[in-house]
Amino acid sequence: MSEMILKERARSNAMEISGQISKYKGRSLSKKLSFYLRPLTMKDCSAMEDLSMCIYDNLKEGQECFIHKHDRKYYREIMTQENSDTKFVGVFIGHQLIAMSNFKMVETYASLQEEFPNHKLNIFSKDRRLGEVKVAVLGSDSVHPKFRGNHLNKTMIDYRQKLAGHLGATDVVSIIDRKNVWNMTPYFENEFNMFSSGIDPADNGKIALMHRPLRDNVVRAEGEVETSHFENFNQIDKMFYMNRIGVGYDKESKKIMFARTDYYDKMSARNNNVNLMLMRNTRNGAGL
Repeated sequence: MSEMILKERARSNAMEISGQISKYKGRSLSKKLSFYLRPLTMKDCSAMEDLSMCIYDNLKEGQECFIHKHDRKYYREIMTQENSDTKFVGVFIGHQLIAMSNFKMVETYASLQEEFPNHKLNIFSKDRRLGEVKVAVLGSDSVHPKFRGNHLNKTMIDYRQKLAGHLGATDVVSIIDRKNVWNMTPYFENEFNMFSSGIDPADNGKIALMHRPLRDNVVRAEGEVETSHFENFNQIDKMFYMNRIGVGYDKESKKIMFARTDYYDKMSARNNNVNLMLMRNTRNGAGL
């Protein structure tokens, strides 16, 4: 397990978090390794390409949709774009990049709808929230295959939530592949709720939306908890229709736990009156 030291210090005007690695290739280490997590820069593009290629080459059959393969040119182009709001963060052991993720900031409600099409995301309505709403959309969680099992995805999600809070975000959301249980789990561990589902028009993949408010209290469901296997998509969709939300995941039974809440109701969003700031990217990637 990744043991968070929760040590924060100034480094290039950005927060750095340190922790420890206790597993390598799925086996416990006799001596733990120290890691640090920080924002990535232009100097890291070669390492980012190497990690992206490594993860893609190690995907199992049918997992190609979990992550997109990119080269250093792709990362450099994003970082050098004028007024680019794409930010990358990475986990290092010494000089080796072993995990990375990103977010992107945009400023329109339509941009959120593009990421999660055909859904009225009324919880982000300016009228409903009685004030400005800024939504942080996290994406592309990627961990080197040899360092999985150290809960690095969970660490990167927590880290980006803190960055989002510093930037004034009111909510954090993430689009995940519904078949990618390895990426789903750390969002539940960070107290996200699964409250909606859909089809990605890019590849017809089954996607779900995870959400956690930052300024409000974490949404607490009421009443008896129901369960559904994470691949029983029809039953899960019925849960959403009945105002149930996913509040947790049981690894042994591979079931998502659902409970009732009125927080995510069926009101229509008033799109013209919404002013959002979003951090957005593609569906999340592979690895724990």
